[in-house]
Amino acid sequence: MEGEGMLFVNDRLQIDTFWMKNTFIPLDLLFLDENFRVVDFLEYALPLDETQLRAKHPFCYVLEVPAGYLSMNHIVRGTVFVVDDFVEN
Repeated sequence: MEGEGMLFVNDRLQIDTFWMKNTFIPLDLLFLDENFRVVDFLEYALPLDETQLRAKHPFCYVLEVPAGYLSMNHIVRGTVFVVDDFVEN
């Protein structure tokens, strides 16, 4: 749904892998540093794909959003999210 996503939290900066094995919709993945700055992203990750997806830079957070979110919102490396953006209503 628009305006919704899933946030994964790491306790430190790291490079980790993700996959889409049990995900039925395409997603954009945003990799964020400790200051919620976009350090990398992947657009249109394919549903049900078991390919290991990896950021090129260490991150603390991964935000999964519906595919197309990055381009519709002009998100680029260096974009900073406000913490309030992640508060559940």
